[in-house]
Amino acid sequence: MNTSTAQKLAIFGFTALFFVLYFGCNITSKENRRLEKSREIKAPGLNINQEIDNIKHILSKDDQADLELNLIDLEESSTDEQKVAALKKLAGKWYSLGYPLVSGHYAEQIAEIDNTEDAWAIAGTTNYLAIKSLTDEKQREYAQEKAISALDKAISLNPENLDHKINKALCFVESAAPMQGIMMLRELSEEHPENTAVQIQLGRLSIRTNQWENALNRFEKVLKIDPNNKEVHCYLIDVYKAQNDNEMAEKSAAICQTR
Repeated sequence: MNTSTAQKLAIFGFTALFFVLYFGCNITSKENRRLEKSREIKAPGLNINQEIDNIKHILSKDDQADLELNLIDLEESSTDEQKVAALKKLAGKWYSLGYPLVSGHYAEQIAEIDNTEDAWAIAGTTNYLAIKSLTDEKQREYAQEKAISALDKAISLNPENLDHKINKALCFVESAAPMQGIMMLRELSEEHPENTAVQIQLGRLSIRTNQWENALNRFEKVLKIDPNNKEVHCYLIDVYKAQNDNEMAEKSAAICQTR
């Protein structure tokens, strides 16, 4: 199954590897713990620049210094190429610190310069990460607005790429009105029954609501197309266990654990 970079990022777990490749950053357990602090930040009206200033105060001196150096590089950039390089450093640094909301802010600036499908998709999926990680409603609403706007631009540049439409639906799933996103996914499933990514997402959502039979049906559709889909087998472990089918759970676990 062919998946785009944005699909691997948004649909299948937002892997750390993606950010190493694109933003040049990595994630450590220490840095991930900083994400918990971000959930405590309240930014009245959610002025993103004020948000950034608020967060900087709780960063280490070394991290503050790194960010200031990156900002200097951005200010001294004279070409779009230099600006994008500086913005990638900023986006990567903020993501590695555990603040996808701020990382998405800089990813959006990259997309505004590049104006490419991939750049907008990355901006959208980075902001989607923020939706999932934050608890403050104003922050979540801001991230959702930014994510959907960016994904809409990616869709406008390539309407045939279903990954962007799936990711947009997932943004709504994480909102206060998840049914809108679920209906979008169902429509995509009806229009593109052979698209495994749509079926996987609907299966995942069925698991979240303990609809085990529905989840099994969705995943079986994927396995008819891609019998050794490792991701699906990883999900099926819980599905089979919920149905007390330990033999099938063990078979799926064996495939899930393969490299």
